[in-house]
Amino acid sequence: MRRVPSVCCALLTAVALAGCSGSSAPDAASIATNAVVAGEPLAVVELLDLRDKLRSTAEFTGRPLVVNFWYASCEPCKREIPLLAGFFDERGDDVAVLGVNMGDPRTVAANFAENYRVRFPVLLDDEGVLSSAMKIGLAPTTLFVSADGTVVDQVAGELTRDELDEAVARIEGP
Repeated sequence: MRRVPSVCCALLTAVALAGCSGSSAPDAASIATNAVVAGEPLAVVELLDLRDKLRSTAEFTGRPLVVNFWYASCEPCKREIPLLAGFFDERGDDVAVLGVNMGDPRTVAANFAENYRVRFPVLLDDEGVLSSAMKIGLAPTTLFVSADGTVVDQVAGELTRDELDEAVARIEGP
C-alpha cells in the first residue's frame, strides 16, 4: 500500500476547506491565496455589469459594503450565494452588496445570478482587474468595506451567517 505524504494531504485538505482556486491539480506552487488587505482602500476600477453597463466600484462606497468574489463552477460559491442573496434582500437598504464574477463569460455569470435569485449588482472581472488590485486569488472571498471605502475585514472561503453578521457589524460602526 502506497502512502501519500502528509504534506500533500494537508495541502489538498486546505484547498478543499478554503475554497476554489480554479486549478484542477493543486500543488504547493500553484495554490491560489489572498493577501491580507484589511486597512487598504477598495480599488477604484471600472467593470461591466451583467447588463453590459460600465460601473465603477466607487459607486458602491458611501455606506457599508460587502464585496463577494465568485465564479459559477466553484462549489463553495454555489453554497454561499443564497446566504448573500438573502442578506441583500433583508439588509440591502442599509448595507450594499456587490458580486464580482471572476472570469466567467457574461452569459454564465448571468445564468448563475438568475438561478440563485441574486438581485444585488454583479460586476464582471473577466481580466482580473479588481481581483488583482485587491490581491484576491481564491474564491469565494468576501471583503467588508466601511462607508469611507476602507477594507475592514475579509473572509476567504465559504462564509457563514455568523461571520457575515459579525463582519457587517464591524463595518457599520457603533
